[in-house]
Amino acid sequence: MVAIVDDADRLRRFSRFFTQRIGVLTDRASSDRAVAYEDEALPLLADHGARLLFRGRRADGEDASLPLEVHVIWFPHRAALTSYLADDRRLALVERYGEPFTAKHVVEIETVAPLTT
Repeated sequence: MVAIVDDADRLRRFSRFFTQRIGVLTDRASSDRAVAYEDEALPLLADHGARLLFRGRRADGEDASLPLEVHVIWFPHRAALTSYLADDRRLALVERYGEPFTAKHVVEIETVAPLTT
């Protein structure tokens, strides 16, 4: 089952480890700012016990209304997400870059089949 995490009450409801798929949308004018923000913000995940499992960017020529980037992020527990979101360094980046995203789609995902190598 896939649950769309769209409010604080639903965020608090989950307490075990979880994985999120995040799609970020931006307009052409803000895309460089969005990429620069993510380049600096995503490495902070490790300080909260989280791992960036995948970061992909929309291919050239794709519809600009599709997400600019898709991230798959693993968190060991809900408190790790809360800690990451409250991280002063991440908040400083938000201040510096402003809000480069026109929308964010966050989906909590469950494993259907494990990754194979």
